Amino acid sequence: MDALLQAFCSSKHTLFITGSGISTASGLPTYRGVGGLYQNNFIPPEIRMSEFIFRWWPSLTWGHFHKVLRNSEHVKPNQAHIQLAKIESFLPKVTILTQNVDGLHQDAGSKNVIEIHGSARSLVCPKCSWKDSSPNFKQLPRLPKCPKCDTVLRPPVVLFGGYLPDQAVQAMEGMYDIEPDLVVGIGTTAMFQYILEPFQRAYAMGHCTAIIDPNPAKHLTPYCKHVVRETAETFLPYLFKQVVRDISAMPKPNGWKKDLTFSC
Repeated sequence: MDALLQAFCSSKHTLFITGSGISTASGLPTYRGVGGLYQNNFIPPEIRMSEFIFRWWPSLTWGHFHKVLRNSEHVKPNQAHIQLAKIESFLPKVTILTQNVDGLHQDAGSKNVIEIHGSARSLVCPKCSWKDSSPNFKQLPRLPKCPKCDTVLRPPVVLFGGYLPDQAVQAMEGMYDIEPDLVVGIGTTAMFQYILEPFQRAYAMGHCTAIIDPNPAKHLTPYCKHVVRETAETFLPYLFKQVVRDISAMPKPNGWKKDLTFSC
């Protein structure tokens, strides 16, 4: 724990990589965990939630979309999201690379968030680019259509076989302008190479890496110097208090103006 705290206190760029596990305390099920959104389905998610199926059988994909949107109604950030937002405002530079499409990091106040899999908070037309930035998901028909061209609408999220959003990819590439010297995963299995790579890169460079997850993925832990087998909503409030304590005790350079009056 002391080594991890020291890494936070000395970090010039902290990268948090979050997956669906960080949102479980908000009432959102994980994708691959027990009771997750990918369980108990006859058709595998890699098919049902693919670009190919959306084009040729959109009602099947929308069946899953509706399930996700129903689970997302009235959810609020939990303590894990809130503490990350506090940490972001306290450390020199923090980037949150999230696989989640729920927008809870932004709701908690985080500013530097890369949504690598898009966002489920709007609807777009894949044909004419019509967009509804704040749709009423409760009143959506089973298969919503574009009011301009009658094409089936979709949330701007990444489906299997689809491309990552250009803007998010550029932001992910740009985060290495200042190399992250601390990489912390929270509730992610890092199944995709572009999620695993930041851990591998930091580990190879001798930087500090960590995973916070009650059941961390076996293929990820070899690249993590610290493995915290706790839930994020339990561990992050404690971590923030310790980081504030240690940074507050450090000698301050001239011109130091950081606000230490955080509510923990």
